[in-house]
Amino acid sequence: MKTFSALGVYGTGVITAVTAQNTRGVYNVKEMDHEIIEDQINSIFEDIQEDVAKIGMTSSARTIKTIAKSLRMHKAQNIVGRHGNGF
Repeated sequence: MKTFSALGVYGTGVITAVTAQNTRGVYNVKEMDHEIIEDQINSIFEDIQEDVAKIGMTSSARTIKTIAKSLRMHKAQNIVGRHGNGF
């Protein structure tokens, strides 16, 4: 969010998981309920016209499917993500 602000754009976020981590590693991951992930995405798109959607950490295939379903429903454009292993 600091990078968005520094570039003069407004950023929003959807929490998909909570992690226990520090500079040395990730020690635990608790995935958010998929209904709340979907509700977070829906509430953003109902309020703000999103120009770009950036996908960060996802901890399961089901989370990815939830995100994809919601982005398709809202006809999201300009989706940025990282392909590969999470952590």
